[in-house]
Amino acid sequence: MANTALSRTPDRYAPILGSAFVSEINAPDHPALIIGKDSWTKHELATVLGIVQTKAASILTATCKKLGVTSTADLYKSTSPYTFAEYPAGVTTLYVLFRAFEAKGLDPETWYLGGEDKAIVTFLTLKHRELQAEKRTREAEKQRQRSARNKRHRSESAKYLGANA
Repeated sequence: MANTALSRTPDRYAPILGSAFVSEINAPDHPALIIGKDSWTKHELATVLGIVQTKAASILTATCKKLGVTSTADLYKSTSPYTFAEYPAGVTTLYVLFRAFEAKGLDPETWYLGGEDKAIVTFLTLKHRELQAEKRTREAEKQRQRSARNKRHRSESAKYLGANA
């Protein structure tokens, strides 16, 4: 009985909730999740994917756009969990991705475990490693800049002191 209730479109509630609200959650021209040619409305996120995390869906949509994938199947074939560690994607975004994979008949566990070097770690661990590597890179760049600035300062100081001696 519960599945029957979920499969009904929200149109029947338009007199109560307002037609603008119902149109927004059902609008195919404004999907809440887009992965290439595949898209889901807010209503489909809840009923088909079983999720309500529209912010995570938005982050996944933006990431997929940057990656230039053509479909959910293309995303599955051409990426790994490491791809998402580089973007502002968290575990909730990864969960939305898993639900999209499942909706298209793809196995998210196989995709995750088949990632770069077959690494079997949690996404939070993977994300933490990537952020730490990024931090080390930034710190090394700052150190190079400080060294160059100090070298220029010593050189300019030596010229000035040498000229006034």
